[in-house]
Amino acid sequence: MKNAAFILLFLAVIFGGGYLLTTETTTESASPSAPIPTLADDTLKTGPAKPLPEPGAPEEAERPVASENGPWPKAVAEELEFDFGRMVVGGEQDHVFTIENEGEADLELLEGEPTCKCTKFELSRRIVPPGESAELTIRWVGKFKDANFAHGGRIYTNDPELPEFGVRVVGIVDQSFDILPTDVWNVPTSIGDGGTKVEGYILSRVFEDFEITDFKCDSPDFETTVTKLTPERIEGLEMRDGVLSGYEVAVSVKPDMKPGLIESKLHLTMDKGDGEATIELHAQKDGPIRILPQPGVSWSAERNGLGLGRFRATDGRKASLILLVDHTDFEDELEFTSIESHPTFVNVELDSSKAGTGKRRRYTLNVSIPPGIPAMTRNRDDPATIKIQTNHPSGQSIDIKASFVAF
Repeated sequence: MKNAAFILLFLAVIFGGGYLLTTETTTESASPSAPIPTLADDTLKTGPAKPLPEPGAPEEAERPVASENGPWPKAVAEELEFDFGRMVVGGEQDHVFTIENEGEADLELLEGEPTCKCTKFELSRRIVPPGESAELTIRWVGKFKDANFAHGGRIYTNDPELPEFGVRVVGIVDQSFDILPTDVWNVPTSIGDGGTKVEGYILSRVFEDFEITDFKCDSPDFETTVTKLTPERIEGLEMRDGVLSGYEVAVSVKPDMKPGLIESKLHLTMDKGDGEATIELHAQKDGPIRILPQPGVSWSAERNGLGLGRFRATDGRKASLILLVDHTDFEDELEFTSIESHPTFVNVELDSSKAGTGKRRRYTLNVSIPPGIPAMTRNRDDPATIKIQTNHPSGQSIDIKASFVAF
């Protein structure tokens, strides 16, 4: 009966160990709160048999071989799974598993290949005398965001009752901080009032607490306040799942912001994790100068983007925009006082021949790329830029971002 029990235990542990190391994730095994299994757990004896993938497993001849007649070693590992909780993407951690020999002969150990290149094994010794132990160190890197990280590998032995078993580490790999909204923060504003504000969040699902030690904006036209979130506020967030700590970030535009488009960046410094985060800010205030496209011209009013399309570099390209200008309390003709363009070959001209003389006048703004420029691509991420100052008393500037492909 004793031998039969050993055989049953031997089979159960093999299948149980395979189940522990499978890369398929179940709700119970993936949960950070799930209990850590041991060789003594009933789940290892009666759990469902799921074959374990064996990438690069040692050949049968290389594995330790149990003695036919004894005496035999007895491998004992109280911990087969370690829950590391949460870690930052790109972070490295390690954990030590202890393997004891409670048998009567030397225990031979051989580590198999880990289930992922992000994980490495290291045995402190491969021959363990009776009554002694070996340490198995697993080191891993959280290369990607993963809510169900689970990796490990197999250990092969010369214990006839436990010729192999699996160990693994599980947990959550996440970014240090999440910024919401994730895209550009559009700060609304209107003429003649104190402006409005946009409210967002910087949240952490890794750190139970962190501090924003500094914040500054590239533009003086924005004002920023940060408020630490209480547990009650976090509980009230729609995106609260897994959030441990965070701040509310409120950005507003100063009342004296000049008309036009402002694109800036807000830089936050934290005392943990990556340490820095950047938020792109966008504010557009209507003014006395409005830009409209001529028929057939691609124009984005949201970002003042002019699309010039694809053209041969030897041909060049031209496009025209309409400037609707309010001349109330401004009797002079509109003039450009300065023009800055990058690349410098981008040419800009103002045509006032058909502007008229009323309170609302219509000017033509001509943009041209001359023939013979080098082949190049200027896209939304790297546009050609035009910044124009005028003699209008409002102080409104004209900012244009031109995208094109010259081949």
